[in-house]
Amino acid sequence: MSTRSSHNDPLYDTIEQTAVQVGRFGLGLLRLPLGLLPAQSRMHMERALYELSHGFASLPGDFARIAEQEINHWANEPSALPPTRHPEPEQHLTVIITPEALASSSPSPAGQADGEPVEEDIAELLTEEVAGSITEIERLVAEPPNVSITYIEYDPPGSDLEGEFVVITNQSHEPVDLTGWTLVDEGSQRTYTFPAFTLAGGAEVKVWTKAGIDDAYNVYWGSRQPIWNNTTDSAVLRDANGNLISRYTYAAGTS
Repeated sequence: MSTRSSHNDPLYDTIEQTAVQVGRFGLGLLRLPLGLLPAQSRMHMERALYELSHGFASLPGDFARIAEQEINHWANEPSALPPTRHPEPEQHLTVIITPEALASSSPSPAGQADGEPVEEDIAELLTEEVAGSITEIERLVAEPPNVSITYIEYDPPGSDLEGEFVVITNQSHEPVDLTGWTLVDEGSQRTYTFPAFTLAGGAEVKVWTKAGIDDAYNVYWGSRQPIWNNTTDSAVLRDANGNLISRYTYAAGTS
């Protein structure tokens, strides 16, 4: 146990009281922000303050013994140090971040103007665009374009070469790109390939056997002889990928 020398000097007593009050006040100030820390961190910080105070108390002479006795007294107060605890086992929190959660919770970058797209927004727009394109492709595969051969003028008055034509009709309301599509005469296996051409919704185009200048409603095979037999024949329309779109068969003398 530490002992204190007896003094009757009023100046010494004043110094003693002042040192004690200054030490208590300083320790109190240092401990004020510790209440904001977690218990484990607060315990470590208060022990560090205790060691620092204890070092201060090791000053030589009666002053050091007075300060040491007071510091030991403060350290044993109920509020000075929390009871010693065994460290609690660490708890691990597993967080699974999905793309949806990331997109909805990511803060806007500093300086980003309201309404201005960020990388996550652009990625989301691109994903929606790709998904829409895939859906459209699937729809086209499941539902071929509503385009068909609706009529063949195989035995026109006068010259067959000059009067022959095939009518192809777009029965949908949407335009259809016929570029690369083929019209084949199954009898003689002669083929016409469409140039860059779009058939408007609800419109029809005539494919003439003869040569001529293409327009929005007429295209020209450019053959030097008739193509369609005057008795019976079949025409086949395929898209640019070779998928069968329409077949038209006729026989002379039948309705």
